[in-house]
Amino acid sequence: MKFDSTKEIQIKITRPSLYGERYKLFVISKNTFENKFTLEDYGITLKNQNDKVVVDNLKWNGEAKKNGLEMGDYISEFKIENSDRPSKNIVYPIAILLLVVFGYFNLKRKE
Repeated sequence: MKFDSTKEIQIKITRPSLYGERYKLFVISKNTFENKFTLEDYGITLKNQNDKVVVDNLKWNGEAKKNGLEMGDYISEFKIENSDRPSKNIVYPIAILLLVVFGYFNLKRKE
């Protein structure tokens, strides 16, 4: 599977431990790689084990090892940035402004 280097990718990990399962989030930031890349380029080799995707091997000097991934981690979820969606920096201020305006009109109508 090839990923676009201009999009942020989030990998949710479940790590078994003596105290129970631990959950971690690893982010591959935009432009970490120059072109499209695979998980092998990131430093991960995966395998299927008991209907789960498990980190089988890590490249010694790979980005995955540097970020803190460990062998035996279960990959729970991949999230790839959706570029069709508008930026939060644009949507949130407009939504807050509309909320304030409608709140003001409701307050004025109540009086």
